[in-house]
Order: sequence, then structure tokens, then C-alpha cells
Amino acid sequence: MNDMLYRYLFGNPGRTLRTVFFAVCLVHLLYFGIIPYLLTRRRVRSPRLRRYLEWVVATPSLLGGAIKVQARLDLMRLAQQERRYEQAADQGFAILGYTLVPTPTKAEVRRGLAEALEMLGRHDEAREQRRQAEADLQGSTQDASWYLTRGRQLEAQRDHAGACRAFEEGLAIAPAGPNDARGLLTAQLATALYMAGRVEESAQRAEEALGVLKGTDLLYLMHRQAAASYATLHRLEESEVHRHHAVALAEKSGDNAKIADSLADLAELQRKRGQLREALAACDRASAIQNTRHIETIRYEIFRSWGNFDEAFAANMRATRTDPNPTLRAEQMMQGIYAYGRAWLRMDQGQLDEVPALLEAARAGVRGDAKLTLWCDTANVRFEALRGHRDEALQGLDQFEPRLAEYAQDPNTRAVILSNLGRAALALGVYDRALHFWEQYLALPPTPVDKPIAYYHLGEALRGLGNESAARTRYREAVDTGLDTHYVRLAQSRLRNVLV
Repeated sequence: MNDMLYRYLFGNPGRTLRTVFFAVCLVHLLYFGIIPYLLTRRRVRSPRLRRYLEWVVATPSLLGGAIKVQARLDLMRLAQQERRYEQAADQGFAILGYTLVPTPTKAEVRRGLAEALEMLGRHDEAREQRRQAEADLQGSTQDASWYLTRGRQLEAQRDHAGACRAFEEGLAIAPAGPNDARGLLTAQLATALYMAGRVEESAQRAEEALGVLKGTDLLYLMHRQAAASYATLHRLEESEVHRHHAVALAEKSGDNAKIADSLADLAELQRKRGQLREALAACDRASAIQNTRHIETIRYEIFRSWGNFDEAFAANMRATRTDPNPTLRAEQMMQGIYAYGRAWLRMDQGQLDEVPALLEAARAGVRGDAKLTLWCDTANVRFEALRGHRDEALQGLDQFEPRLAEYAQDPNTRAVILSNLGRAALALGVYDRALHFWEQYLALPPTPVDKPIAYYHLGEALRGLGNESAARTRYREAVDTGLDTHYVRLAQSRLRNVLV
């Protein structure tokens, strides 16, 4: 048998050449394509893996440079995550130099290249790459990968509704059954739906993606997306199940940042349940592994719920400086969200001088995102009411209340809008409208930590309307939650000092 195999492979010079040729091709394929692909599926950020990929792309290939596309793609991604933007740009330009790269892949590379160029301050080149990415897709075949790339382009432009349509159209033509194309489209759709305010559908798509996807990193991301969607829907038990799965996958990956962020997610659930001391202790345990921006964000929320506004402000500022996002547009959005949070704190403290600049920074950061822009707009209505601009504030109440219907699936955004408008109405002394807003807030229903907020403000509206008996009942409901929060203490003060 061995003799027959030897003669088949090396029986004459022609067979020997053929065997050597196929062996070289196989080694090249393994070394330049398959092994890098398998390794990058296991770890997302690894300096050791980056050095290996650098070695691979520097190795001469007898089959030409195009065989290195997979290794260059993975190196470009890792370099971007590690903020090595020059290296990311170099790899992007190298990939675009190959003629056989599929058009959707080329468009995706141009998107990543544009992000790297922006971080390098080369904004004209970044705009040109985005323009060419759009052009690349115009004349190419609209297969599943085309829709995946198009959806990602729209997400980068913060057109989440358009991204949802692209991913849904891609799924309509993707091969049936479990496969990579269907899994990636479903995962991207889950994220886009969440950002578009279609949170119930986001949870459903995340669950669907978990049944299709493979690889620790993708499963980790989808468990976190499912958990975020369920938490936004105030389905905390279902969220907790997914967050425990995310912790297990993070520990399996060995990535300390992932482990810390996953533990912080569990701390956030404790906060939502009103277990503020336990949540803060959980954040401290997570930060002992690695302090991350996400942990500081959860600390901000805990201190805000407690009414420790100065500590909340400090945590917010620490978050702005911790582990910035590796892409300019994503970082601008995060900075906008943090500025919004600081504006909210200053209004709670009655320190209005800083609020206009903070709201302006928030709007600039989230510009193009319809949902987050609405948060800023309704916060400005509250600000106008606080500084006594009655006509502008009343106009804002009329303008933005109808927008609630757009977010029927998103209790969190409805809560933000109702809270801003409800506080504005109280500041204006239009107590009937305030009562209407806070009754809607309570009907969401809010998570346990936020129920005292509703009860207290309902009490304020009823007291303003002269119904002190009903107001006392609402303040008592806040106190009876037994939680140690800012609004429970405010309700206790009202019962002791006003309604006696």
C-alpha cells in the first residue's frame, strides 16, 4: 500500500512536481489563511497573536500576496483595537492593492481604513475611503455579504433604521439553516434593532443568533446583547441568565477586560433591584480584575440612584478618560452620552450654569442618532423649565410628547422622555400634565430602583393639585419600598416636614 502511494506521488518527474506543487499550496493555505483564521476566532485581543500575524504577512509567498488577505484582515482588526492606527491603515491599503478581493470585503476594509485614518487626523482621506466604499457596493452583486457590509455602513452613519432594513433583506436571501452568513446578519440585526428602539425584536434576534453562531467571542457578544435587551425591557431574571453565560464565556477567553465588564453587568442588575451597596461592592470586585469604562459607568448609576451626585459626577468623568473607544465616531457618541449624564446631574443639583455647555456637547456627540438626540431634546425642555423660560418649555412638552409612540418597544427611552417631560411640567407648575407623565412612567413599569422616583413625583404633582391625602399615599408608597435611595429619602422628608 505504501509502495503504491509512493509511486502515485513520486513515480515519475511529472508526478513529483505535481505533488510538490500541491504540498506547497497546502502549506501556504494553512500558514497564510487557515491557521490565522482559526487563531483569531479564539482570541479577540492578543499582542502575541498580533506579533504572529505580523510575522505571517512579512513572510514571502510563492503564490503571491493575495493569499495573505485573511492574515492582513485579522491584523488590521487587532491593530485597530490596540490603537495602532498606522499599522491598521498600512494593512488596509495593502489589502486594497490586491485585485482579487471580493467587492463587499473591499468595502468593509475601506470602512475600517476610514476609521483608522480619522484617528490619525487624515480626515480628507477618510472621507474619500467612505465615498469609495459606497461606490464599491453600487455595482456589486447583492448577496448576503453585500447586505452585511451595507448594514454596517449605515450603522456607522447612525442610520439604525436603515441598517435594520439592510440586515433583514440580507437574511431574506441568506442560505437556510445554520451558517456563518445567517449568524452574522442575525447578530448585527439584534444590535441595530436595539439602537433603533425595537428592543423586543432585538431580544428575539439575539436569542436566534445564539442558536446559529459559533466561537466564544461572538457568543459572548450576543449573550450581552440579549441581556441588555431584556434589562431594557425590565425582564431582569432573563437578563441575569444571559449575563451569567457572558461571565462564563469571558472567563473561558481569559480576557480580563471582558471578565470585569461581565461582572459589572451583574452589578447593574443589583442596582436595578435597588441593592445599591451590593452593586457597589460588586463593582469594586470587578475593578480589582481590571478597571474599565463600563465599571465606572455603573458606579455613576449607583451613586446617582443614591443621591451622591458629586461622586456620580466624578465617576462619570473617570469613565470619559478610561479605555477610550478605538474609533472616532464611536468615541464621540460615548462622550456625548457622558455629557448628557453630567447635564442631568447638574439639573438634579440645581447647578444650572454648566448645563447649556453640557447639553451642547451631548448633542454634538450623539448627532445623527435619533433616539439619543431625543434624550437631549427632552432634557433641554426640562432645563428651559428650570430657568423659567415658560413658553419654550411648554412648546417642548407639546412637541415631544407625541414622540413617545415611536418607542413603544423601548421602555428605557420612554422612561427618559417621560422623566424629562414630567420634571419639566412640575417645574412649570402644570401639575395635571405632570401627573399624566408620571402615571405613564409608573405604568411602564419601572425597575424596583426607579419606582420611588415615580411615587415621589406623583406625590409632588398631587400636592400641587391640592390633593394632600393622595400625595401622602404616594410618598408612603415610595418609603414602603424599603430601599435606600435618593427619592425614598425625599419622600420621607415630605411626610415628616410637609404632610403632617
